[in-house]
Amino acid sequence: MCLHLASLAIQCLCVGFLSYTQAHIGNVQPFFLDSPLSRITLLGMETSTNARPYITVRLAKLRCLAGMTRNPVLVFDTRRPSDENYDPGQDFDVRASPEDLLDTWGPGRLVFAEGSPRTPVAVEIGGGYIFPPVSHDTDQRYHWDYCMTLPAAPPHLDLSHTPPPFFRLR
Repeated sequence: MCLHLASLAIQCLCVGFLSYTQAHIGNVQPFFLDSPLSRITLLGMETSTNARPYITVRLAKLRCLAGMTRNPVLVFDTRRPSDENYDPGQDFDVRASPEDLLDTWGPGRLVFAEGSPRTPVAVEIGGGYIFPPVSHDTDQRYHWDYCMTLPAAPPHLDLSHTPPPFFRLR
């Protein structure tokens, strides 16, 4: 089982790196394949999905960031079609820090509060803005939108601290 899990981890790293080189957007099409792949099943040491753990890499739509990515993104899914909450058409949230978002989908720039050049309130990226939730938002999810609507005293974007474990964009 240990060798199987190690093989599965290596496969995840390889596909993850390949996906990262194209910002996780759209089908995977390495130079050595004639046709793009929209679904990959990582099996570790196995040859079928019958017994041991496996991971499916597939295209999925992001909830809030779909407007920014403009295409489905590759997600790593450990759920099985037999799971009661399995929904292959489910939209996903993103859990990431501002630095990770800029690194993956940049370029972008910080937006600062008027009269306070050291207090970022948003990140401009992908033709829109990511900004912190307003204080009455119980979800505590950051939001991406084409336009930014902030209150008179907007909450600041703390780049040095990521709320545990990461941001959740809706």
